[in-house]
Amino acid sequence: MGTSAYIAACWETAFDELLRNLDSHTLETIVETWPTLATLLYNGINDKYREGALIRLEDADYGEMKWFVASVAGNISFDSEDDVFTDRTVDTIQVVMEKSMELMMELQERKPSIIRAVGQGIMAGLGAVAVGAIAVAFGIDPDDLTG
Repeated sequence: MGTSAYIAACWETAFDELLRNLDSHTLETIVETWPTLATLLYNGINDKYREGALIRLEDADYGEMKWFVASVAGNISFDSEDDVFTDRTVDTIQVVMEKSMELMMELQERKPSIIRAVGQGIMAGLGAVAVGAIAVAFGIDPDDLTG
């Protein structure tokens, strides 16, 4: 008899600020700018793990909620190491690794239009320090926000 297990890569709190006050404008910007992020979010919301999903789980070490790119390896046995690392588990690990790399590259290479983002409310209500911190997290020079 097999058991299912999450295979997950931790992204810490990388998406907390972006997704805290998710509205239609923020969602539109995410879909247009980061389609992999949008797909992973959709999969996570709809419990579709086969192709990877962005989910929040409690970090067992710290008891805090963190973001994970995850998939589920199903029908595996934990009786031995050989039973755990079957082709099914290796395929699931590969999905998580590929989606994590795809997401990382997308976040580094694609920047939202700051003017559009601010105009549509993605950063509405955030103080200058928070905006700068988010900009740095997404690889945007905070000085570019002012000029």
